[in-house]
Order: sequence, then C-alpha cells, then structure tokens
Amino acid sequence: MIPMTITKSVFYVSEAATLLNCAPYCIYQLIRSGQLKAYKNPGGRAWLIPEQSIRDYIESPFILMTTAVDALLRNVFLHFHLQGMNEHRP
Repeated sequence: MIPMTITKSVFYVSEAATLLNCAPYCIYQLIRSGQLKAYKNPGGRAWLIPEQSIRDYIESPFILMTTAVDALLRNVFLHFHLQGMNEHRP
C-alpha cells in the first residue's frame, strides 16, 4: 500500500472523493451505507468526513472485496458484451 500523507483532519465530500479516487456520489453512497463515517455541523449542509474515517475505510477488508467484485463484474460484462458484438457481425 502506498503511504498517504494527510494534512487536514476533516474533509468535504469532494476532497474525500479525490483521496479515494472516485466520484462524489460514491462518497455519498458510502456515507449512507455507514461504510464511511461522516457528520454535519448543526445547521450545516455539507457532510464532513474525519481523516480517521477515511483511513479506517481504506484499511477495511470491505474495500478489497468491493474492488475484487467490481473487477469480476466488469470482466463478465465485457465478455458478454464482446461476445454479443461478435454474434452480430456478418
């Protein structure tokens, strides 16, 4: 694993998305599912994600499983998509 240097203690969704190399909507999904702990300040609208929450998520076994499942599904989709394209060729 590549060491990560973090200089902030709390991140906005867009910043967390950059750190985790994903889209902001993925961060919202992780927050809703409870996989990424976040909070809103009283009266605030923006989600705030503590540094430790990001570190815990990165180190969790779930992220490895999700990555492996995503890769498998992507390969299955590509296989059937390419197979279907070959069937329609003259």
